[in-house]
Amino acid sequence: MSRDSSTLSNYGDFRIKHTIAKFDIDFRGRTLIGDFTHTVLVMKESKGSTLVLDNDNLDIHSVHVDHKEAKWSFRDAHKTLGTPLAIEIGSETVKGQEIQVQIRFKTPTDCAALVWLSPEQTAGKKHPYMFSQCQPICARSLFPCQDTPDSKATFEIFIKSPLMVLSGALAQGIEPAEDGKSIYAYKQDVVIPSYLFAIASGDIVTTDIGPRSKVATEPAKLEAVKWEFEADTDLYLKAAEKLICPYVWGTYNILVLPPAYPFGGMEHPVFTFVTPTIVSGDRQNTAVIAHEMCHSWSGNLVSTSSWGHFWLNEGWCNYLERRVVGAVYGEKQRSFEAIKGWKGFVESVKNFGKEQIEFTKLVIDIKDTHPNEVMSEVPYEKGSTFLWVLETLVGLEKWDKFIPHYFKKWEGKSLDSFEFKSTLLDFFASDEEATKLLKEVDWDYWFFGTGLCKKPDFDTTLADIVYGLVDKWRTLCPGSNQAESATKEPFEPSPKDLEGWNSSQMSLFIEEINDLEPLPPPEQIVTMGEVYGFTDNPNLRLSSRYYCITMKAGDVTHVDRVVQIMDTFGIAYLLALLYKDLMKLRPALAEETFEKNRNFYHSTAKTLIKQWSGIGKKKAQ
Repeated sequence: MSRDSSTLSNYGDFRIKHTIAKFDIDFRGRTLIGDFTHTVLVMKESKGSTLVLDNDNLDIHSVHVDHKEAKWSFRDAHKTLGTPLAIEIGSETVKGQEIQVQIRFKTPTDCAALVWLSPEQTAGKKHPYMFSQCQPICARSLFPCQDTPDSKATFEIFIKSPLMVLSGALAQGIEPAEDGKSIYAYKQDVVIPSYLFAIASGDIVTTDIGPRSKVATEPAKLEAVKWEFEADTDLYLKAAEKLICPYVWGTYNILVLPPAYPFGGMEHPVFTFVTPTIVSGDRQNTAVIAHEMCHSWSGNLVSTSSWGHFWLNEGWCNYLERRVVGAVYGEKQRSFEAIKGWKGFVESVKNFGKEQIEFTKLVIDIKDTHPNEVMSEVPYEKGSTFLWVLETLVGLEKWDKFIPHYFKKWEGKSLDSFEFKSTLLDFFASDEEATKLLKEVDWDYWFFGTGLCKKPDFDTTLADIVYGLVDKWRTLCPGSNQAESATKEPFEPSPKDLEGWNSSQMSLFIEEINDLEPLPPPEQIVTMGEVYGFTDNPNLRLSSRYYCITMKAGDVTHVDRVVQIMDTFGIAYLLALLYKDLMKLRPALAEETFEKNRNFYHSTAKTLIKQWSGIGKKKAQ
């Protein structure tokens, strides 16, 4: 029986070891024409075997097994997991035998893994653009596969396109092809799960930003992107290697995508895909790069075996990111990022509510549930908090010896939470003191406890500066003692209030203000934006959160700008926040804007927007 309930493939019977992937990109038709050959390892001896692969709405043209045409069929459709493709092997199979399975197919125009942009939706306005986003289970809509993090393979990739192509692998060269296209060859010799398969094609240029790194983006953005990331990327890479173990992927590169990209970043091997919202002209959002870079170890090199143990990817990555940030910028910054992350944790638990409290566990039963529906800050923050607690328990010096052991032991493999537990206990078995301390860990509490966990004693030095200013703004709220007093001198906001702050502190300030009940009056919120420079701030992560406060306060001043953001950007988390508050302020406008952009947003973004804002619920009823 599969330990991953999100796949319909029989990867326990057959395991894909290597894939030769060929795609021909049709920008006009918004489809990919695919020709994939899987090298499949037989895991169990049987007669008349059937290979079952994950598939979601692909147009299958032909299937060949060991160069002979094979019988194939679709099995019954699953409500969330697609329609599995069943291929008759047609002969007795022996354990350890390798089979070549070639599948020719075409992606649908509404492929869940792909986003297609018209020239008008790009910076250059001249050429179309496309990119993939397969996490968590969209790879099956891109090609027939074993769409589970529990199955890993190497890849040879050949993409034919009229425009530059990038992939999550090392470049091998470019060959001219017919019709003005070129074939871009890539190779990935480190095994990866299917969700890490990635392609992007458009008007893309690259430049070096360090000895092992380059950035890629549209020509008009190249210099700004280079400046944003050239100072920190190599520092992060060196700090991560020192903490964990050597980087195995060759080069670490960053592709800044057009605004439609649904995530802050995605950790594809070799090329991290990131949203342009982190290119703010102040180098204040580069912690996103530290996070995605740390996925080169947590998630990419060592993977969770299923989305129900997602914390093994994201909790570990959050922990490593903050250790790297602490190494580069100091331990106080590490604590501050943890404090800020805790707020997202609290918000996620609140959003799930009592009805979905099961999804606040670290180990989740997601059978018959699309993984997108359980995605939240919980595995990131509860997971990283658990690792912080373990670090504190055994001591930093001992814990730091476990980190490289863990990643070397599981390199190229997948594991679940119970295998993590046994790996930890086995490592410290010869250490009597550490073993005694680890016996105190309540594993059921951490793995299966719901809601928030106990908050560690983080260093609050940087956060206290923020809280001090929030307290001053609290005096402006209706009902506060100072707001009602005619004798006390009222608080007057000044640009000097934020002198010496970084954007993380500004972001925490905005979040803390948003939590005030009641809020300061709308006119004071408007003043805040003007005096502190939040209004139309080039750092969209600040301005968007500020606009949420204005809408929550009932102010419509920036509604047009909010709609403009919704029309332009696809980043799921920020869109969900904005739609949530616009839905309360102007529900008809929110519904109208969502419908207008339905085909523009990635499936992950649409799911999160609906969850947080309630858009579409009346229609569904």
